[in-house]
Amino acid sequence: MSSTPDTPAWIRHRAAELNRNCGPCSLCCRVFTITKPASIAHPRDVWCRFAEPGGVGCRQYRRRPKVCREFACQWLFDGDFASYWNPSESKMVIRRANYPTDADPMTTILHVDPDFAGIWREPPWYPDLCERIGRGERVWIVERGQHYELVQVGPEFQAAMQALAKLVDAEIAASLAPSAEAAEAKTPPAIS
Repeated sequence: MSSTPDTPAWIRHRAAELNRNCGPCSLCCRVFTITKPASIAHPRDVWCRFAEPGGVGCRQYRRRPKVCREFACQWLFDGDFASYWNPSESKMVIRRANYPTDADPMTTILHVDPDFAGIWREPPWYPDLCERIGRGERVWIVERGQHYELVQVGPEFQAAMQALAKLVDAEIAASLAPSAEAAEAKTPPAIS
Protein backbone atom coordinates (compact mmCIF):
# COMPACT_ATOMS: atom_id res chain seq x y z
CA MET A 1 0.00 0.00 0.00
CA SER A 2 1.38 3.31 -1.01
CA SER A 3 1.17 6.40 1.14
CA THR A 4 -1.04 8.54 -1.03
CA PRO A 5 -2.96 11.57 0.20
CA ASP A 6 -6.25 9.93 -0.86
CA THR A 7 -5.81 6.94 1.44
CA PRO A 8 -6.95 7.98 4.92
CA ALA A 9 -4.02 8.49 7.28
CA TRP A 10 -5.42 6.09 9.88
CA ILE A 11 -5.48 3.28 7.30
CA ARG A 12 -1.88 3.97 6.26
CA HIS A 13 -0.85 4.07 9.93
CA ARG A 14 -2.69 0.85 10.82
CA ALA A 15 -1.28 -1.02 7.80
CA ALA A 16 2.21 0.07 8.85
CA GLU A 17 1.58 -1.11 12.44
CA LEU A 18 0.51 -4.52 11.13
CA ASN A 19 3.44 -4.58 8.68
CA ARG A 20 1.05 -5.19 5.80
CA ASN A 21 1.07 -3.93 2.24
CA CYS A 22 -0.37 -4.94 -1.11
CA GLY A 23 2.90 -6.46 -2.31
CA PRO A 24 2.33 -8.22 -5.64
CA CYS A 25 -1.43 -8.53 -5.00
CA SER A 26 -3.78 -6.76 -7.38
CA LEU A 27 -6.91 -8.87 -6.88
CA CYS A 28 -8.99 -5.76 -6.15
CA CYS A 29 -8.37 -4.86 -9.81
CA ARG A 30 -10.47 -7.87 -10.79
CA VAL A 31 -13.23 -8.67 -8.32
CA PHE A 32 -15.15 -5.37 -8.40
CA THR A 33 -17.29 -3.83 -11.11
CA ILE A 34 -15.84 -0.43 -12.01
CA THR A 35 -18.01 1.91 -14.06
CA LYS A 36 -16.16 5.22 -13.68
CA PRO A 37 -13.86 6.52 -14.88
CA ALA A 38 -14.31 5.06 -18.34
CA SER A 39 -10.54 4.60 -18.73
CA ILE A 40 -10.60 1.69 -16.26
CA ALA A 41 -14.24 0.55 -16.53
CA HIS A 42 -14.63 -3.22 -16.44
CA PRO A 43 -17.15 -5.78 -15.16
CA ARG A 44 -16.64 -7.85 -12.03
CA ASP A 45 -14.29 -10.83 -12.48
CA VAL A 46 -12.46 -9.21 -15.42
CA TRP A 47 -9.00 -7.76 -14.91
CA CYS A 48 -8.58 -4.01 -15.26
CA ARG A 49 -6.63 -3.34 -18.44
CA PHE A 50 -3.85 -1.68 -16.40
CA ALA A 51 -3.43 -4.53 -13.90
CA GLU A 52 -0.43 -6.82 -13.99
CA PRO A 53 -1.48 -9.71 -11.75
CA GLY A 54 1.36 -11.08 -9.63
CA GLY A 55 3.73 -8.53 -11.10
CA VAL A 56 4.08 -4.84 -10.46
CA GLY A 57 0.37 -4.32 -9.77
CA CYS A 58 -0.84 -1.35 -11.80
CA ARG A 59 0.89 -0.03 -14.90
CA GLN A 60 -0.50 3.45 -14.22
CA TYR A 61 -0.08 3.37 -10.43
CA ARG A 62 1.12 6.98 -10.09
CA ARG A 63 -1.77 8.20 -12.29
CA ARG A 64 -4.44 5.77 -11.08
CA PRO A 65 -7.94 7.19 -10.62
CA LYS A 66 -9.39 8.30 -7.30
CA VAL A 67 -11.57 5.18 -6.96
CA CYS A 68 -8.38 3.09 -6.91
CA ARG A 69 -6.39 5.43 -4.66
CA GLU A 70 -9.14 5.48 -2.05
CA PHE A 71 -9.73 1.73 -1.86
CA ALA A 72 -8.06 -0.29 0.87
CA CYS A 73 -8.65 -4.00 1.33
CA GLN A 74 -9.85 -4.76 4.87
CA TRP A 75 -6.95 -7.17 5.40
CA LEU A 76 -4.44 -4.32 5.07
CA PHE A 77 -5.56 -2.47 8.18
CA ASP A 78 -7.77 -4.83 10.20
CA GLY A 79 -5.88 -7.01 12.67
CA ASP A 80 -9.05 -9.07 13.18
CA PHE A 81 -8.06 -10.86 9.98
CA ALA A 82 -5.05 -13.19 10.32
CA SER A 83 -2.20 -13.30 7.82
CA TYR A 84 -3.89 -16.15 5.90
CA TRP A 85 -6.56 -13.64 4.78
CA ASN A 86 -3.97 -11.85 2.61
CA PRO A 87 -5.73 -11.79 -0.80
CA SER A 88 -2.60 -13.20 -2.46
CA GLU A 89 -3.06 -16.34 -0.34
CA SER A 90 -6.82 -16.46 0.27
CA LYS A 91 -7.85 -15.39 -3.26
CA MET A 92 -10.49 -13.18 -1.61
CA VAL A 93 -10.72 -9.43 -1.12
CA ILE A 94 -12.37 -8.50 2.18
CA ARG A 95 -14.65 -5.58 2.92
CA ARG A 96 -16.58 -4.92 6.13
CA ALA A 97 -19.57 -2.75 6.81
CA ASN A 98 -22.64 -2.42 8.98
CA TYR A 99 -25.03 -3.37 6.24
CA PRO A 100 -27.62 -2.35 5.20
CA THR A 101 -27.52 0.28 7.97
CA ASP A 102 -25.14 1.23 10.78
CA ALA A 103 -27.66 -0.25 13.24
CA ASP A 104 -27.26 -3.70 11.69
CA PRO A 105 -24.59 -6.21 12.71
CA MET A 106 -21.13 -6.08 11.19
CA THR A 107 -21.07 -7.69 7.76
CA THR A 108 -17.95 -9.25 6.28
CA ILE A 109 -18.11 -9.37 2.49
CA LEU A 110 -15.71 -11.65 0.63
CA HIS A 111 -15.14 -11.02 -3.08
CA VAL A 112 -13.74 -14.29 -4.43
CA ASP A 113 -11.35 -14.63 -7.36
CA PRO A 114 -13.45 -16.49 -9.99
CA ASP A 115 -10.53 -18.84 -10.66
CA PHE A 116 -10.79 -20.02 -7.03
CA ALA A 117 -14.56 -20.22 -6.52
CA GLY A 118 -15.39 -22.13 -3.35
CA ILE A 119 -12.01 -21.58 -1.69
CA TRP A 120 -13.82 -20.00 1.26
CA ARG A 121 -15.16 -23.48 2.12
CA GLU A 122 -11.64 -24.69 2.92
CA PRO A 123 -9.59 -24.35 6.11
CA PRO A 124 -8.44 -22.01 7.51
CA TRP A 125 -11.07 -19.68 6.05
CA TYR A 126 -14.27 -21.65 6.62
CA PRO A 127 -13.74 -22.27 10.36
CA ASP A 128 -12.88 -18.58 10.72
CA LEU A 129 -16.11 -17.59 8.93
CA CYS A 130 -18.15 -19.93 11.16
CA GLU A 131 -16.60 -18.33 14.23
CA ARG A 132 -17.50 -14.86 12.95
CA ILE A 133 -21.10 -15.94 12.36
CA GLY A 134 -21.18 -17.40 15.86
CA ARG A 135 -20.17 -13.96 17.22
CA GLY A 136 -23.13 -12.38 15.46
CA GLU A 137 -21.45 -11.11 12.30
CA ARG A 138 -23.07 -11.52 8.93
CA VAL A 139 -20.92 -13.05 6.19
CA TRP A 140 -21.62 -12.58 2.50
CA ILE A 141 -19.78 -14.32 -0.31
CA VAL A 142 -19.61 -12.75 -3.77
CA GLU A 143 -18.30 -15.13 -6.40
CA ARG A 144 -18.92 -15.57 -10.12
CA GLY A 145 -21.77 -13.07 -10.10
CA GLN A 146 -23.61 -14.77 -7.23
CA HIS A 147 -24.19 -13.43 -3.72
CA TYR A 148 -24.57 -15.80 -0.76
CA GLU A 149 -25.15 -15.10 2.90
CA LEU A 150 -23.68 -17.76 5.15
CA VAL A 151 -25.79 -18.67 8.12
CA GLN A 152 -25.18 -20.82 11.13
CA VAL A 153 -27.87 -23.31 11.99
CA GLY A 154 -28.53 -24.76 15.40
CA PRO A 155 -28.35 -28.46 16.32
CA GLU A 156 -32.16 -28.81 16.14
CA PHE A 157 -32.17 -27.66 12.51
CA GLN A 158 -29.23 -29.92 11.66
CA ALA A 159 -30.97 -32.94 13.26
CA ALA A 160 -34.21 -32.18 11.37
CA MET A 161 -32.31 -31.93 8.07
CA GLN A 162 -30.54 -35.25 8.75
CA ALA A 163 -33.88 -36.94 9.55
CA LEU A 164 -35.39 -35.46 6.37
CA ALA A 165 -32.43 -36.72 4.31
CA LYS A 166 -32.91 -40.25 5.74
CA LEU A 167 -36.64 -40.14 4.95
CA VAL A 168 -35.98 -38.99 1.37
CA ASP A 169 -33.31 -41.68 0.95
CA ALA A 170 -35.76 -44.33 2.22
CA GLU A 171 -38.49 -43.12 -0.17
CA ILE A 172 -36.09 -43.18 -3.11
CA ALA A 173 -34.91 -46.67 -2.19
CA ALA A 174 -38.52 -47.86 -1.87
CA SER A 175 -39.43 -46.40 -5.25
CA LEU A 176 -36.53 -48.23 -6.88
CA ALA A 177 -37.22 -51.61 -5.24
CA PRO A 178 -39.62 -53.85 -7.15
CA SER A 179 -42.98 -54.34 -5.47
CA ALA A 180 -44.38 -57.81 -4.68
CA GLU A 181 -46.94 -57.42 -7.50
CA ALA A 182 -44.20 -56.45 -9.95
CA ALA A 183 -42.12 -59.43 -8.85
CA GLU A 184 -45.10 -61.78 -9.42
CA ALA A 185 -45.80 -60.23 -12.81
CA LYS A 186 -42.23 -60.91 -13.87
CA THR A 187 -42.39 -64.57 -12.75
CA PRO A 188 -42.94 -66.77 -15.81
CA PRO A 189 -46.00 -69.03 -15.65
CA ALA A 190 -45.40 -72.61 -14.61
CA ILE A 191 -45.22 -75.08 -17.47
CA SER A 192 -47.06 -78.32 -16.94
